[in-house]
This record gives sequence, structure tokens and C-alpha cells, in this order.
Amino acid sequence: MLVRNEMNTISPEMIEKKGALESIATCDLCGGSEFAPELRIDEWLIVKCKNCRLAFTSPRYSREYIRNLYQNTYYERASQYLLMQLGKTPPEILQFPSQVMEILCTAGGGKGLRSLDVGCGGGMVVAAFKKAGWEALGIDLNQRAIDAGRELGLDLRAMDFEGTSIGIGKFDAITAFHILEHAASPKAFLQRCSDLLNIGGVLAVEVPDFACRDSSQMREFWPHLYPHLHLYQFTKDTLIRYLVQAGFEIVKVNKIHGRGPLEYRTPPQNGNTAQGRIKDMFFECRHLVYWIPKVRDIARYLIWETLGYGQFLRVIARKNRCLGGGK
Repeated sequence: MLVRNEMNTISPEMIEKKGALESIATCDLCGGSEFAPELRIDEWLIVKCKNCRLAFTSPRYSREYIRNLYQNTYYERASQYLLMQLGKTPPEILQFPSQVMEILCTAGGGKGLRSLDVGCGGGMVVAAFKKAGWEALGIDLNQRAIDAGRELGLDLRAMDFEGTSIGIGKFDAITAFHILEHAASPKAFLQRCSDLLNIGGVLAVEVPDFACRDSSQMREFWPHLYPHLHLYQFTKDTLIRYLVQAGFEIVKVNKIHGRGPLEYRTPPQNGNTAQGRIKDMFFECRHLVYWIPKVRDIARYLIWETLGYGQFLRVIARKNRCLGGGK
């Protein structure tokens, strides 16, 4: 069994829930019905649509079963992830609201602007937008995470984004970091985002990049698969196609974060190999070379591609003004 961390653990109770499994008959992205096996990981099979090349788990747990999992036991298995969210907010996240405001072409801070973080966990992203002056709301299925974030003074609510009919108003920005791959239907999820965004509003989505170098090299040993929870495996092409179908204009696509295969091929070493330490040294020194004229692009290529970083995709999109409507 390929268990790499607590979030990848599949309990015997989960495996025994045969009635909770469902097979996928049509592709969520293109509607195709012909799939080819891509990877098998333990009891799970990842298939790929022959038409649009979208990869997804099938058979998989039903939406109802997964919803119950996230509501009740997810953060018991991912307790370290929750503690990280409740800790010090990384500078990159703190700077993100200002990047969104540049896209919105709005001056004067976030005053009067509303943001929504879907799958907020403990509220790290909500805290960053609140600090920037936004009216920031976060929603998550898990009450434990919501309660922990509320103790920090954040506006968090226990809510099912895909199924709720509760009115929460309109927003100028929606963030969904490492959420879309968990959605039962990414198409329905993104349509819900579009419905809640003001015209011209910004959507930021971050997912593991199934087409990154490490995924291609490591195959079923790539540590970001989680086939029982990550129902979809996105590439840049499939993610952009989803967003365009939902009426979004792509503003920016970035590769971010991640560690290369040397840190994972021998799990007991936990990245403490000589090669891993060298890679970490280069990564920590990246900003020292970014300021050199005409060197930034080369440096980014060396760090994100050659060294194996950049295993996640972040796409920032704007709700297309041509769709009509208004605030």
C-alpha cells in the first residue's frame, strides 16, 4: 500500500464501504464516454478520457460518502495540515490580495471588496484578505476547522459549496486552493463560482499539476495523487478548458511550490539526501538572482523545471464581462 503521509491513509473501514463506490460513465469536461487506464494505485484506478485527456478516479467514492468524510474525519487524518493553516501566514499568501486588486484595477486597498475562500480550513487565506482590508468570508464542510478559525476572529462558516442554497451574496474575488480536485463535478463547481462573482471578478484556482515533470517521472509514486480524495488530476490544458467553458478569461498561469523526486523516492530519508539539500539551498537563494537583468526567466526555469519544483498550478481568471449581468 502506497502510504506517504497521513492524508494518503486509507482506513479499512473506508475500503469496506463497497456501496459507497460509483463508476463514472461520462467525462465531466467533454461528455465523452471512452476512457483508458492511466495508473493503478492500491485499490484505485485513474483513467483518462480518450477525447479531452482529463484524468480522474473511477470507480470512486460517491459525493455523499466523501462529503461525510470531510465533515467528520478529514482533519483527524490531516491534523498537521490544519495546524499549518492556523500558523503564521506565508508571505506569498499575504501578498496575494494585492495581486488580485491589481487585476481588479482597484485602488485604496480592499475597502468595500468582498472575498470568498472555498474550502478555507482554518482560514489562512481569509486572514490574508482580512488583513488587506477586504470583507473576507471562508466556508468549509468541517466544523472543527471552522471553530478553530473563528477563535482567531475570522468569519468562517460550515457550508457545502456545491450543494448549498443559502444566500451569501456576491463577491469580487473567490479563491479555491487545492479544492477543485476534490469536487464531484469541477464543471458545476466553477459554474457556482461564476454565479457568485461580480462581473469582472477574479477567481484563483490552485491544483496539483498532473503534467509536471515529477508526475511524469514518478508515475504512481508521485506524492500528490491521493486518488481516493483527489477525484480529478488536472493539467494546464484541461484546467484552462474548464475555466473557459465556465465563462472565465485567463489572466495568469503559474507553476508554484512543490519538491522534486529526490525528496520522495526514499521516504525514510525525508529529503535529507545530499541532492535534496543542494536543491533546497538553490530554492532558498532564488530571490538573490531574480533581480539580475534578463536572468529571472532562466533562474525560474532552473528552479521550477530542472530542480523539480513547481508541481502545482495556480490559474487566475476573470469573470468574462461579455456574459452580461452586473453587480
